[in-house]
Amino acid sequence: MPAERAPLVSRLSLILAVAAVVLATVWALRTAPYPNSDRYDYLARAWHLSEGQEPAPLVVYPLRFAFPEAESLPARNLTRPPLWPAVLSSPRRSGVTDAAAVLGAALALGGIVFLLWRATPEGYGGFAALAAVSAFSVWRALLGGGPELVLGLLLLVVWTWTGTPQRWTRIAVVGGLLGLMPWLHPVGWLYALLGLGSRLWREPAGTLVPAALLAVVIGLPWYTQAGTVTGEPLAPLQAHAELQKAIHDGGGLGPYRTLEPVTGREVVAGDPARFGRHLAHNLKEQLLHLDGWMAWPLVVLGLLGIRRDRWLAARDLLLLGVGFLVVSSIAFDPRLLTPLVPVAALWIGTG
Repeated sequence: MPAERAPLVSRLSLILAVAAVVLATVWALRTAPYPNSDRYDYLARAWHLSEGQEPAPLVVYPLRFAFPEAESLPARNLTRPPLWPAVLSSPRRSGVTDAAAVLGAALALGGIVFLLWRATPEGYGGFAALAAVSAFSVWRALLGGGPELVLGLLLLVVWTWTGTPQRWTRIAVVGGLLGLMPWLHPVGWLYALLGLGSRLWREPAGTLVPAALLAVVIGLPWYTQAGTVTGEPLAPLQAHAELQKAIHDGGGLGPYRTLEPVTGREVVAGDPARFGRHLAHNLKEQLLHLDGWMAWPLVVLGLLGIRRDRWLAARDLLLLGVGFLVVSSIAFDPRLLTPLVPVAALWIGTG
């Protein structure tokens, strides 16, 4: 595409991306999620917080029955970190109900669009924004009303932030943003580690190491509390539940009704061959469904962008590959790939 036409087409793409955000938000608000959607669980926790209670889960997992006080109600929150319910509890106090989860996720998606527009050079940002909004997993995450798009926004900020040269400010910003990720999602540590990897070769060790330590200090407390109760350090029950559902029932709810409490570590160590088949199956399914993860027609622009900086592209490809592998080891769930979509879209914006 001629250089003089590219910015104009990119601006048109940005307009389409903004229109897609509005359309997706209206669609999510008017479409009822499936009955066991995470949206209801997060909103139930937000309701408990708005009433001054612990953010108890909507579902009492049979997987918790081996732990102290497991059968008492309301159940203790050992499954999901409480930050997203805490965010949703504020508008609930103002009279906003089910729409809070969708609108919160939509604001994060709008932030992703804006940041992609600003973070890519030479006026190609509209392509990146349109590519991110075109991903089916983004629409699904919006309908679910979970924190995946917020995680995507935080990860994109860490990935692209240049900011001030002041060392302690950089430590506070990078460490603080990374430390928030584990408070948003049971596998938030994965995205925090990927974000930390994105700062390699860009930050000196004197900045990167303190930022990593700050992230651990911020992100650790809830996991320590949950691990103290369950006996599984740093492992919320939701991660065990997802792994067991995927291995034993193809993602269904059968394990909740039939399995004895067992940790994810025991699942893997007890039958490594079965876990290997589970991982291979998920990798195959994730790859076959990449059409719902990225907008394929715009990948050509990403390949052009990679030609500009092959080493940086190799680093990002490695980090995205690690994320892809870890997500596939847990479950076949495009929503868990959603936080990686804005980072992948960056390369479309560098074409």
